[in-house]
Amino acid sequence: MKIIDSGFYRFVDVLPEPGIKKIIWDTYYRIKGVSEGVPALKTGTADFCALCLLEQYGAVFEKEKLLLNSEYYLSIYFAPAPVELVRDRLRECMEQQELGVKWSDFIKVTEFLKKNCSKWYANMEFYNGTENIDYEALWSRYTSAYGILKETLEQARERSEKQGLQLFLKEGDKLSPMELVTDFFSGQEQTFRETYNGFAAYERGKLMSAYEKLRQVPCYTAATQKILSEMERLLGEATKEDWMNLLNRFFELSKDLLEPNDRVFFGDQTEKTEEVTHHFASLGKFEYVMFGNDTSVGKNGKEGMVITTENIYFKGKISGGELPVTEISHFQFNGKMFGNGMTLYTIKGKKYNIPCEIGKNDQLNYLKVLDGLVRLLKTSFRERSLKETDKQNM
Repeated sequence: MKIIDSGFYRFVDVLPEPGIKKIIWDTYYRIKGVSEGVPALKTGTADFCALCLLEQYGAVFEKEKLLLNSEYYLSIYFAPAPVELVRDRLRECMEQQELGVKWSDFIKVTEFLKKNCSKWYANMEFYNGTENIDYEALWSRYTSAYGILKETLEQARERSEKQGLQLFLKEGDKLSPMELVTDFFSGQEQTFRETYNGFAAYERGKLMSAYEKLRQVPCYTAATQKILSEMERLLGEATKEDWMNLLNRFFELSKDLLEPNDRVFFGDQTEKTEEVTHHFASLGKFEYVMFGNDTSVGKNGKEGMVITTENIYFKGKISGGELPVTEISHFQFNGKMFGNGMTLYTIKGKKYNIPCEIGKNDQLNYLKVLDGLVRLLKTSFRERSLKETDKQNM
């Protein structure tokens, strides 16, 4: 039975420990020589080491596509791209079977490496992301501690055959890492720096558009991540300031109508907003709670209704949903004398049952608060749109 029939994990499992470490060592320094870079892997070290072995796995069986893909992802680490992003892309690639290896098999290898090699690769320069290391001393310590040269390739073959496997190691030249990867990311960084030069002075609409465009880039370097993080910080500050201004205006129009309690709450009540956002209101990155009604039996935020700066979220005992505030027409209590349920009507005439837990004496005021809030938010959207349009025309 050929080793390839048993999968990537089985391939790694039968390799001698010195062989595993030599593959990782050699692959790392070969790509480092081409890229002239060092990845700073504070996390994801096992992923990187597993990729080194995956490249060897491809070379062993002369799987050209597998080898090229694994070298491509290895090279991305030297760009360097954020580890989490590389991992996400790698998983997507494996799940689409572009690498010919299952993600679950790859994860088994990373767990194997964490268990058996973590102390060893903690001494490697890429673990700390630093160039300040004595390579010759490390190589000497490496060879003496692990006997890297004691088992020849022929001995490795013999040992694997005794386990009922055939280990065919490809001799000679390997495919070199793709230098195009380095060129691509260098060009990408230059393009982004030029395209978004002076983004800190963008008005909010333009900044949000630039941020969303940049977020769509499937793979980028740590330098690009810095641009994104700064854009996110600026947008966060601007949207939070707008939210606080809106909340103060909302307080003014509702102060004589409803008092907050353990069911009715406003956006400044942190404990309550955290409960509902944890259970059913999936807020966006720059979205804030304005008003809500907790209808859960335990008053723990598991059910109810929440209106934010962008959307309305609702969840009852059976179903729930969300809609943009701009689609809301009005609210209405069901049945004569208001009854017990409440309905949301959209501009297009659709109806949604909205959870509601409010005292009968407060129902009319509750409707006034909801309608007032929707008008306030829609007015805010229009005002913001006009300001952004005026700035663009200046």
